[in-house]
Amino acid sequence: MMLRTVWSKTLWELRIGMLGWGIGLAILIFLHFPYYASLSLETRNAMLLYGQNFRFLGEPVALLTPGGYATWHTLGFVPVILGIWTVLVGSRLVRGEEERGSLDVVLATSWPRVRILAEKIAALLTAVLVISLLFALGAVIGEASAGIQVDIAGAVLAGVNIGVTVFLFGMLALLLSHLLLHQAAAAGIASGLMVLSYLLNGLGRIVEHGEWIQYLSPLYYYDMSKPLISTYGTNAGALLFLLAVGMLFALASFPLFMTRDISGTALPTWKLHLWDRGSRPAIQILEQARHDISMRTVVSRALRAQAAAVTWWLLALVAFVGYLLLISRITEDAIRNMLNGTPALAQFFSGYDIATNEGILAAILSMYLPAIAVLFAMTQAITWSSDLERGRVEMVLSTPQSRWRVVLERFSAVFLALVMAPCITLLTILISARIAGLRLESGHVAAASFGMLPLELITAAFIYLLAVWVRFVAVVAITSLLLVLFYFAELLNPFLKLPDWLLSLSVFHQYGNPLVDGPRWGPWLILVGIAMVFLAHAAVRFSRRDVQSAE
Repeated sequence: MMLRTVWSKTLWELRIGMLGWGIGLAILIFLHFPYYASLSLETRNAMLLYGQNFRFLGEPVALLTPGGYATWHTLGFVPVILGIWTVLVGSRLVRGEEERGSLDVVLATSWPRVRILAEKIAALLTAVLVISLLFALGAVIGEASAGIQVDIAGAVLAGVNIGVTVFLFGMLALLLSHLLLHQAAAAGIASGLMVLSYLLNGLGRIVEHGEWIQYLSPLYYYDMSKPLISTYGTNAGALLFLLAVGMLFALASFPLFMTRDISGTALPTWKLHLWDRGSRPAIQILEQARHDISMRTVVSRALRAQAAAVTWWLLALVAFVGYLLLISRITEDAIRNMLNGTPALAQFFSGYDIATNEGILAAILSMYLPAIAVLFAMTQAITWSSDLERGRVEMVLSTPQSRWRVVLERFSAVFLALVMAPCITLLTILISARIAGLRLESGHVAAASFGMLPLELITAAFIYLLAVWVRFVAVVAITSLLLVLFYFAELLNPFLKLPDWLLSLSVFHQYGNPLVDGPRWGPWLILVGIAMVFLAHAAVRFSRRDVQSAE
């Protein structure tokens, strides 16, 4: 009875990601309050100075309060991190079922298209609401455990603020899925626009007279509300604006879904192109496919399918790295003065030689670059899990090709895309540093850039391994939560003082500080070796399992 409606079935499919993200974010926000309560007054004052000099992370408001600290330190990242999940889900709401051929069965019933799409959107909205409420619950428990005044309304509004923001990005991905032929392309472009909105919002805070840049970013309107800070509160207008834009994207999807052909696109020019191809004799289509180089091998076909998403990600990477270099150049003197005068905060940057340009740049790049690298690897590798669930490898397996070869060729396409990220990063850093007048050791820059590759490889291989055991939503939830935990464990370790054995599990810890210390061949080779073991196990498991199910 639970799965008799499109809403309940869609929500059931999202249950793992919904509960995983909700509980994970609840734990994350919970830890901030007792952690802040344990800080000394000197450390709190140091964090205040740190926030004032790093305004690109967020507007430092009431940093000497637990809610202000949690808002500045974490809530600015949450919509982007959680937004990856909603973008993937939004791009698959309709297009995912089309690509695996299951939407035809639903449309064969008496349910109109309007109801089907409305219930799918309602299911995603429900999932986001549950995550928001779990986040609020974590905040309330955290406030109570730290012995501070519990603000239930503020916690709920903070969760709702996150929810309407990520819902907007999910609906953007849904809208793009009607305009593009593949779910992966819609997810890639929506993710790129989300990263761009983060850059615009941060850039507007640090560029003189650049406030107008922020108006172009949805995250600016998200930042207008800070419900965990009792003296700041919630901007109802900004909250309603985000919800309205998200609903506008959702409503715009209805006429597109109503008028387009299944497996087609809503763009008239693309429809014409597809119609012309379909009107030709089948023998001509097959003959063209036979001569098309991109259709001759699994790896070439995969490269062609992911080309759009890779391009958008690499463009966003260029913009982001250039942005970080600009930040380091503008704030390097302020950072040195701040750390020299505050020993407690200097502990946060222990391991970085802040007397050099490399040290300042490494401190900033280490916060973001490895995270961006593994997110890029995740978006590229996750298509394998998606294709397995949609049954898109069945046609390939009907040809005389061994299963292990199919796995390795698909991973080879991912590998080629992952190699491009360090190359682009290296060129961007060297060119931007020359323009900004930064003196960097080219060998260390190369180590910092190509040191991302082992992190990318182990992330992609882990996803390939998970894909043969669990379904797509579980792969996304498990991988995302692990990466978030690893990231914050490494970022906060100077204060948390985690055991060495526990910290060594983080791939970000194994990355090290190559921009200052040079390459870490031992840990990197170990990561590559583990990635090869993951991939080999995935290939063996795939060769023995049913392609229609993930056990």
